[in-house]
Amino acid sequence: MEKEQNTVELTRSLYKEIKAMNREQMQSVLTNIYQQGAESVEHSRCRGTAR
Repeated sequence: MEKEQNTVELTRSLYKEIKAMNREQMQSVLTNIYQQGAESVEHSRCRGTAR
């Protein structure tokens, strides 16, 4: 079973920005990504398109 993959391009400048983050900054970014994913799932469920 093949999963659909949505990838984000990790440019060199973005990599350097991530690498320079401290723990608090990284935690904030990851929390934001998690919340966006959770919201996306909820919107999909409301529209009946969740898998």
